Amino acid sequence: MSTIITTSWGVDPNIYFSKHELTWVPATADANTLALTNFNSTSTLLVALAIAFVLLMTPGLALFYGGLTRRKSTLTIINQCVASLGITTLIWIFGGFSLAFGPSVGKGIIGDISTYFAFRNLLFADGWSGDVGIVFANFTNGVPLILFFAYQLAFAIITPPLMVGAFADRMKFKNYLVFLVLWQYLIYIPFAHWIWGQGFLAAAGVIDFAGGIVIHTTAGFGALAASLVLGKRVLLKNDKSRPHNVPMTIIGATLLFFGWFGFNVGGSGFVAGGNAATWSAATSAWINTIIALAIGMVGWAVLETIFNKNHKATGVGLVTGAIAGLATITPAAGYVPIWASVPIGVAAVLVCYTSAKTLHHFHKIDDTLEVWGVHGMGGVTGSLLIGAFASKSVNPSIMYEAIGPTTTGVLFGVQLGAVLLAAVYGFVFTILLVYITRPRLSARQQLGHIDYINHGEDAYSFDIEIPSEKEMEQYELADSTWHSSTGVKYSLLNNKNQQNHKVANDH
Repeated sequence: MSTIITTSWGVDPNIYFSKHELTWVPATADANTLALTNFNSTSTLLVALAIAFVLLMTPGLALFYGGLTRRKSTLTIINQCVASLGITTLIWIFGGFSLAFGPSVGKGIIGDISTYFAFRNLLFADGWSGDVGIVFANFTNGVPLILFFAYQLAFAIITPPLMVGAFADRMKFKNYLVFLVLWQYLIYIPFAHWIWGQGFLAAAGVIDFAGGIVIHTTAGFGALAASLVLGKRVLLKNDKSRPHNVPMTIIGATLLFFGWFGFNVGGSGFVAGGNAATWSAATSAWINTIIALAIGMVGWAVLETIFNKNHKATGVGLVTGAIAGLATITPAAGYVPIWASVPIGVAAVLVCYTSAKTLHHFHKIDDTLEVWGVHGMGGVTGSLLIGAFASKSVNPSIMYEAIGPTTTGVLFGVQLGAVLLAAVYGFVFTILLVYITRPRLSARQQLGHIDYINHGEDAYSFDIEIPSEKEMEQYELADSTWHSSTGVKYSLLNNKNQQNHKVANDH
């Protein structure tokens, strides 16, 4: 039997807030050795599939936003989304994951950056110097720690791009990259630690199954702050700024739908209690997700039919409503019974639609693609409704249950506090980051070709080479020969001469 090495952090409560126990198993370990670590093959497979699904969401979001913008800024907004794949991955490797999920320093404020820095203790028996193997953590419940790293990386990648729809058409790409880095370190990583990394909010009983607070609330209110500080877009009087490619938007949305099941279901792999608890949470999360998606889509279409001037539902509205339902069910998916997805879906439609349309009346705020209304308010609504519907029968890992005959409403109270903190924190710090990075394009740049200004390239290359007059005559003479050989009475050259003669006579 192979040797198992177990190390631990958190022995001294004066140093660490949370306890991390890591078990290392050599790559040559047999089945019996793996069994001693409580290795869960089913949960491991679930998480591995979920990682692929969640990573698909970033290009899906890029296409979704890309179709909603004008043609001249399509490539810019797609690149703003895709760039997070590379930049966030490097952040995550070199300190980001350790800050978010390392043992807490300072009573649950932030993780110890040294614990998992550059794959330390993720793959090796002794920090960086030992043999490569498999590491399990006490908080991953039989899933290798490296998969937890990858799963949380996929979440971190998708979060900042959610905001770019709010400030479409008016942000410099280079400045945006600096903004992205700072936003990850100062906003996303702290909240990931506070709730998912065994920080002080988790200790208080706050729950967030797949990112209603950590992702949607912080990004949504960050988007609101950025759109407020950056100001409105510079548009010509007749520029309606309509989506230039609705099919692209719908295709991107369907990729988001597909990835969202990894988003909401994959976290079930880390539920304590073995296969039964895992699949109970996974099943509830999957069904809750599809119900909320459906109610969001249909409900949004109904509201558009009622309130649009032409009383017609739109393709953009269908997918926007679905995303509103998904964003709202995300924090509650693995905590609430299946029937609760119905009122949560209805609440998603009413709150998100009203929020998005109401914001249009605030003329100083140009949330271009309704990020705050859909993601921000969706995350807030779902996170609060956890306090009304969460049940230990669905997920026994929660500290408090929802309001009921035998409960006091503590869960709703701690959820409300966490939501308010996320909204205010994300809003204020994003304002500071916009002022620091100063990313706004000038009026002249906004009126020009934004893709060429930011990237020197175009999303749609319609290159038209205009020949000189001399070249035109040479080509027309050659063409007239073909027409004469086919029996055409008048060549293109003759037609041109006749047109020129007519124009001269008209003048």
